[in-house]
Amino acid sequence: MAREWCRRHPQCLTEMISGISSGLAKAIGIHQRAAAALLVLSLLILILVILGDPVRDALRYERTGLAAHEMWRVLTAHLVHLGWTHTIMNLAALWLIAWLFGGLFSPPNWLWLGLAAALGISAGLWWFSPEIGWYVGISGILHGFTMAAAIILMSHRIAAGYLVLLMVGGKIVWEQASGALPMTALTSGGAVVVDSHLYGALVGALVSIAMILSSRRSGADADSHPY
Repeated sequence: MAREWCRRHPQCLTEMISGISSGLAKAIGIHQRAAAALLVLSLLILILVILGDPVRDALRYERTGLAAHEMWRVLTAHLVHLGWTHTIMNLAALWLIAWLFGGLFSPPNWLWLGLAAALGISAGLWWFSPEIGWYVGISGILHGFTMAAAIILMSHRIAAGYLVLLMVGGKIVWEQASGALPMTALTSGGAVVVDSHLYGALVGALVSIAMILSSRRSGADADSHPY
């Protein structure tokens, strides 16, 4: 019945997303537009994992594909995953970050931060990690989000920012020195490309610092947020 109703009323899906996002926004304390964007992103990621390996292989970061000018891969690589476990873990982390830090940035700046991290990770893998033949997943972008949140919190002299920086920074140092954290590969369903976490965190740090400097140059209140 619901499917037939939506077929006759094209606005049904929009209204459904609006209603769900409104409830999610209130539940986790973020702007409704941000909740709607997260909901659409989550649905897209779930659809892509349902479509299976052929779609994943067509969209993943792949050096041979990029060398053949398949440039969509620099963005789409971050939307596809190894399987259901990898997908659910990353989506859970995405919504946790939204709950913890969603109010620190405006919805447009969250979008720009995500795009910058995606491009930065792909560029980093291409230029500095030529041994990486292919990569999938949103985890690198999530590291960018978390690092950006830590720096914004520290700019407001909020102690939690230093704790987040210590946790993310310590994780990245471990990964660069010793490889992925124990059990990570098993739970994600494949080898972990730890360089993506490094590049994502670096982009997150650079973008958040740029936002802070821009805000100060514009004369905004130093204690005001979201950015």
